[in-house]
Amino acid sequence: MSPKRQRYETKFESYITKKVVDDKLTDESIPVLDFDTTTKPQGTKNEKVNNKLKFEEKAKKLLAEESLTKSLPTLEKDALEILQQEVVVTLGKDLLNKLKEVFDQSKERGMEHLEEVEAIELICNIAEDEFCSKHLSTPVRESVDQVKEGLEQLLMRVQKIYKEKMISWPTFLGFFTKRGRLRDHEKLKL
Repeated sequence: MSPKRQRYETKFESYITKKVVDDKLTDESIPVLDFDTTTKPQGTKNEKVNNKLKFEEKAKKLLAEESLTKSLPTLEKDALEILQQEVVVTLGKDLLNKLKEVFDQSKERGMEHLEEVEAIELICNIAEDEFCSKHLSTPVRESVDQVKEGLEQLLMRVQKIYKEKMISWPTFLGFFTKRGRLRDHEKLKL
């Protein structure tokens, strides 16, 4: 091997060793401010405060770099997980079965084969049902922002938002999801 090649490999090897091993071993620890009084961060001569500020700046830069270097498949996977969580319905089986029973009872005689009922009639029947009326204040939905919504609030929201005369069972259940309504291409997960 030529001396020029030998020097190149030696330099390359030391560079890789420094990058992969030494830099990771000498990783900075988080500076701790262990005194009671605080000083103003700008223009201070306190070494501990300056070290803490430098560390926070480096942490912000690293976080920004990491978010930029995320691969497209990772971002897509994260987005799909969020979307899948938004179409989950978490209801007690007894309440879900009772709502389905009230939905089926709301169908007009001779029209039981249809998959839709009148939206206003369904809401009224749920509010008048003995079992459901006891559970009007029970939280039946938790939004993406972790805000809980009771059955009465949900029925009022359905009545306010849903403008069509007829409503199907999957569309009605869509109001119980985290997002509060299903998109056209989405399916429920009970």
